[in-house]
Amino acid sequence: MIQLLNAPSTNVSSIVDSATADPTTNTTCEIAGIANEMMRRSPYASLRQVTCRFQEGVLILSGQVPSFYMKQMAQESVRNLSQVVQIDNRLVVPESSARLEPAK
Repeated sequence: MIQLLNAPSTNVSSIVDSATADPTTNTTCEIAGIANEMMRRSPYASLRQVTCRFQEGVLILSGQVPSFYMKQMAQESVRNLSQVVQIDNRLVVPESSARLEPAK
């Protein structure tokens, strides 16, 4: 089950706009900070604990999420950030969540 909670009132698109306005002005620290802020403001509660680092064009996502769907949602949340050439999605889905129940 996906749980949507009320996100803080700040408009996430304004965060993305500030990151993409002039890509040459964003430092490595700023890109990671923007990505982390986007996760903290996610409407998905499970994404608010995701940690982002940025290194040489690669945005690294780490932490734990409850499902593969949430793992994909985390990646999609930050894929349009400027200067991000690649996303290294290291998010972990617990084994109990990853198992599929046999069809009846």
